[in-house]
Amino acid sequence: MRYLYTLICVLTISALHAQSLAAEDAYLRSLYDQGALSLDQYRDRAESLRKLAEKEGGYPAMPVDSLGRYEYVTSSVAAGSGAETWSAVRQWLALTGYAAADALTYSDPATGRLIVKLEGAYLFTDAGRRPIAVTSGRAAGMTTVAFILDLLVEEGEVTARWLRPEIAETELVSYDRNTGGGLTTQTFSWPTESLLPLTQYRPDSWDERLQRSKMIQEFVEGLAVDLDRYLAAELP
Repeated sequence: MRYLYTLICVLTISALHAQSLAAEDAYLRSLYDQGALSLDQYRDRAESLRKLAEKEGGYPAMPVDSLGRYEYVTSSVAAGSGAETWSAVRQWLALTGYAAADALTYSDPATGRLIVKLEGAYLFTDAGRRPIAVTSGRAAGMTTVAFILDLLVEEGEVTARWLRPEIAETELVSYDRNTGGGLTTQTFSWPTESLLPLTQYRPDSWDERLQRSKMIQEFVEGLAVDLDRYLAAELP
């Protein structure tokens, strides 16, 4: 018989490894201090960055370091035994439908370690699943997010490390008229290392980079909450 219990989920993001609007501004300031930017250029870029963050509803709390490397850690307290929790986690992975074709699965029930590559085109929200928005007017297919999920399943606790996410979009592209010309599709991928920090890239690319970064974080956070809810519903 199932009964309700309190599920405690602690999301930890190290302040030493979190990209932020302040960190972006600090990088711009360092360019000014080095003489790479004039005072007017520094002010213009800092203001453009602030307005862009406001337009997008804020700068995402991305757990990335100064090189854009991503690591998001969640820890859930679960009521079941180790075996019950292991089974519930495996069920959740299967039911998401997000196991990638090249799943790169590592599974060791003895130690509770499970590593799998997941890829999906829908966000998990309180209102149900919804497609990930596209950022390019040339989009010709669904946007997807892929990442590595490293799980440690123990009695009373599941620790998840969400690693190496990348977002992919399929776009319409033209090809050489000498071969007949026309349009075809091509898939482009962006790992977080090629998205953040924004200020290391051209200002005219900041908008799309920020949008893609926010989508990655929304995707991962939605799945983390869904995992918590599944454990809460399935464990005794």
